[in-house]
Amino acid sequence: MNGESLTSVANRLGVMPAYRDVFGEEHTAGRDALVAVTGALVGRRGTGEAEVVDAARGLLGEFDARLIPPVIVNWVPNDVVIPVRSGVNEGDRVEVNVRLDERCRGVGFTEWSWRGRVTAGDASPVVRFASSALPVGRHQVTLDVGTRHGEATLLVAPGRLAPLPDTGHLWGVFAPVWSVWGPSRPDATVTSLDEVGRWVHTHGAGLVGTLPLLTTFLDAPYEPSPYSPVSRRHWSEVLVDLDEVAEHFGWGDVGSSRATPIKARQPLRWDAGAQWVRLRPLLAEVSRRVDDVDALRNRLEAFLGSRPEVVAYSCFRAEVERTGSGWHHWSVTARAGRLEAQPHDRDSRMWACAQWLVHDQVSRLADGFARRDQVLYLDLAIGTHAEGFDTWVDQDLFAWGATVGAPPDVNFTRGQNWGFPPVRPHAASLRGHEEFAAALATHLEVSGVLRLDHVMGLQRLFWVPDGMDAVDGVYVKQPMEELLAVVCIEAAAHGAAIVGEDLGTVDPGITEAMECHGLYGMYVGQFEVPQRGAEGLGVPGAMTVAALNTHDTPTFAGWAGATDVTERELAGGLDQPSADALRRVRGDQVVALGPLMGSTEPGAGGAGEQPGVHAHPHPLLGGFLEWLASSEAAAVLVSLDDLAGSSEPQNVPGTPASRPNWVARLPLSFPALMVDPVVEEILARVGAARASAPGLAVSAGKEP
Repeated sequence: MNGESLTSVANRLGVMPAYRDVFGEEHTAGRDALVAVTGALVGRRGTGEAEVVDAARGLLGEFDARLIPPVIVNWVPNDVVIPVRSGVNEGDRVEVNVRLDERCRGVGFTEWSWRGRVTAGDASPVVRFASSALPVGRHQVTLDVGTRHGEATLLVAPGRLAPLPDTGHLWGVFAPVWSVWGPSRPDATVTSLDEVGRWVHTHGAGLVGTLPLLTTFLDAPYEPSPYSPVSRRHWSEVLVDLDEVAEHFGWGDVGSSRATPIKARQPLRWDAGAQWVRLRPLLAEVSRRVDDVDALRNRLEAFLGSRPEVVAYSCFRAEVERTGSGWHHWSVTARAGRLEAQPHDRDSRMWACAQWLVHDQVSRLADGFARRDQVLYLDLAIGTHAEGFDTWVDQDLFAWGATVGAPPDVNFTRGQNWGFPPVRPHAASLRGHEEFAAALATHLEVSGVLRLDHVMGLQRLFWVPDGMDAVDGVYVKQPMEELLAVVCIEAAAHGAAIVGEDLGTVDPGITEAMECHGLYGMYVGQFEVPQRGAEGLGVPGAMTVAALNTHDTPTFAGWAGATDVTERELAGGLDQPSADALRRVRGDQVVALGPLMGSTEPGAGGAGEQPGVHAHPHPLLGGFLEWLASSEAAAVLVSLDDLAGSSEPQNVPGTPASRPNWVARLPLSFPALMVDPVVEEILARVGAARASAPGLAVSAGKEP
């Protein structure tokens, strides 16, 4: 076996033989990494080079033998162009039949046909017809030429998405759902976001953003990170507001806060596992009561009828509870993705009922935002837990033998391994990217703006072979045009805007594609502060959502105090000389920032309710936010953590399990934050600056 044959098939499958990191250093894929990643791509985990190459040739041969590709992308208003393979000649008669996306049945027809002839294309013969008769959607197309037959998913996508509402003046706040608490409502619930929305609406804010609301493992295997969800299509049961359920159903003796008294003057971190332990038996009781009331039971059954996958999901969660392990450790039958629901299985019924309740509350949350002309801004994680429902129910879709990560950069000199399996691009194309489309639709049903975590994953993903270090990983190309078309179809179907997390190393190709199709990028203020005032601040562009920080960076107070540098030093990511040097740089940046804002802010004072714990907003915060709000950014987000003066970040990437991430709560209760005069003043300044900011004249963009 010569090396070229392995390299050749790996390249044809999209494995990049080399890449250049942020330091400009070129990394060439090692032979073992090529074998491992190519084996994962073709479903031959752990096999030798010869077997991997044979399997790769077989998969490529299957694709080459197809009459038409598995996915056809059409950007409206361009003609539909379907390339056909060898054996078909120009002038041959062809018949095309399109079965419409179910959501398009309101156009008056469910199928559409066209007859014509094969014509010349750039690289091969093609079938070309006008797309004007077809609505935007994920359609199924068949094509017949003589005795040859082909089937594919036809993605009819808008060339450019509609802009954000009130573009150029839109602003709002960002709050992880667990960060918002009150003495009478200590638990994290989705309804707390409605309270935030109603409050900031009085200040003219039209946007509320939060971290993923997806379900996670809060029992064994425990993993509370919102970016390692059990499923990207199901909401988190731990966020059900049972007080609201009890009030809605008139059950005065069922409610979560009644069982969880809180000491309002203690600094708080959210304990998701403890909340679930308290909530689990209460949800079981609610489930039993729902089944005892005909009207409620019928509503639950109607929900399950409209979302049959919830039944499989509920059985899955019940089995995880029963075994105390992830699905890779189950029996052969259960591991194969087959579980039978038992009529009287109270555990799976509880999970089904919990999904109904949380879905209902998230839907009503979105309705409340819509009534106020506000927008809910959600975040879609790029991956799913290796032991999760999505990987269990659709095992062939995922590449086993590798995990997703990131190459070395300034903060992670050995790269990162995020631990979840990548999707196999060829398998996803054969299914018309239905899993990705379903994940998008779940979020866009309730959100007017959706942020795509690690948007570069639409173009390429960094695969780390099992047993190797992240520095040994390789990039695998993704079908970017197909994935972008799916994004645009789902966004258009729900009238939503899309934001791509394009921070750090991002290839120009994905940046150009985002600009072309009207996806927004991100601007993070703390990345743009110079070390010397004369250098000036980097300004946000018109196609960005701007903020001072993200969930993976320090809060403003933390940034100004260099607490992130200390965190990295304690975690072993920085030695003391490097940490000291970074602290000096940060000090210079803070000094430089004041004059850039026009003036330094006076020290803040306000209505903090926790002496010794509540730190008021940093003196420079108001000026920085006002400056940001006056920019031409499409939207501006203000972090509640910053308004509350918190110095604890939501997440410190690369830290060990001993460092508690995804737990930081506001250092004062939400009711106290609402009446804090300093917070009120900052929001008033942001609102006024945003009202006078330049609106965006949205361009048509480049033709796809």
